[in-house]
Amino acid sequence: MRTRHGLRVLAVALTAGLAVAGCTSPSQNTSAKAPDPVRPEAVKLGAHPVPANTHIGIVVSLKSAPGQGSEWLGNAGGAEVAAYQYKLGGRAVTLDVVDDKGTAAGATAALRTLAGKEVAGIVAATSGSHLTDALAKAATRTPVLLPYETDAAGLPDNVWLTGPDSGQVVKTLRTVLAQRNLRRPFVVTTDQQPLPGLDGAQSGTLGPQSGGDALRAGIEKAARSGLVDSVVVAAPAEAQASLVAALQGTKLDLPVLLGADAVSPVFADSLAQHGSLAGELTTVGLDAGDVTALGSDDHADRAASFFAALRIVAGDPQVQDLFGQATFADQAGVADIRSHDAVVSLVRAVATAGSTAPDKVLAALSGLRVTGSDGLAGPDLDFRLHSAVADQDVHVLHATSQNPSVRPSAVGSPLKLFWFAEPSHEES
Repeated sequence: MRTRHGLRVLAVALTAGLAVAGCTSPSQNTSAKAPDPVRPEAVKLGAHPVPANTHIGIVVSLKSAPGQGSEWLGNAGGAEVAAYQYKLGGRAVTLDVVDDKGTAAGATAALRTLAGKEVAGIVAATSGSHLTDALAKAATRTPVLLPYETDAAGLPDNVWLTGPDSGQVVKTLRTVLAQRNLRRPFVVTTDQQPLPGLDGAQSGTLGPQSGGDALRAGIEKAARSGLVDSVVVAAPAEAQASLVAALQGTKLDLPVLLGADAVSPVFADSLAQHGSLAGELTTVGLDAGDVTALGSDDHADRAASFFAALRIVAGDPQVQDLFGQATFADQAGVADIRSHDAVVSLVRAVATAGSTAPDKVLAALSGLRVTGSDGLAGPDLDFRLHSAVADQDVHVLHATSQNPSVRPSAVGSPLKLFWFAEPSHEES
């Protein structure tokens, strides 16, 4: 995990990490368009032979209660970028998309429907208790990858997490608190998003749809009395934004560490509606966002290739969104690497198996390690473990409203916040 000196690092990290791109500071006008990166070209994903008629299932939640997956709907567009790259490489990969309606019954039906179609594997681009309940009830033998779910407890052996799990999130948050000498956090959770192993000096519960004002007074009183020195929040994206907005009104100089859902575009949208995008925002996640592409290492090259492909796909008016209801350009503002890499991993397993039969793909995936040479745009994934992301690839992330301009300028629902990893000591 990357670390950094100091409590207030956003401005310093922004200057060090983004100044090379000629960007403005978060407090300045961020609408200026920087030149599109030209390095490297979009990767054509076709190095491994893929059987004809390869179908990958995609489960999304068009609508849901807070914390039940609809916050990732736009992010799932990264799956289409992967399919397009395979097409460029002469390999046809078809995405079969099903809406689970954000309910356990809907998700169970979606998983069984896709298994009945004998798709090679499924990317469940949603999250929440409705999904984990459905995975247990569906009882299929089709491999399922979860790019956005963090709860690895009790998952069937045909299911893998390809993003940070809750244990990694808690471990990283505890490390951050220790490094910053923050020993008295006020820990805010929901019933569905606990933080096991992270004890607070005080704690509170935030309802999925409740406003942050309900907890603001208690946190403010505890902070002014010296009983707490920080806030840690694990809640659905909208609820986190509500609490952050409420705390912004207190003028407290109180570090706030956010849960993994904060990287969802819904968090930024909600915060923009109720508060301000300025200030320090810190969470935990993968170094696989827009800002990553501005670097100069292998990880930057991978990310830059993804965004190069995304720009190509967004510029093709024949490519539609996942449901065929609009052009892909409408999704290009938020489509992400995590859904892209889930598709790449399943297709790599298909190639290894030499078959699209789900049982053979499942057997192949179980011992597979997928890397950048296979087409991943984010960190390597080790499917010998059901949490496929390595601990060292789970980072402290900071946010800026400054647009790195690696996406096409004319897209629907553009991102409002961009997350970047803390530089290491050597880079500080």
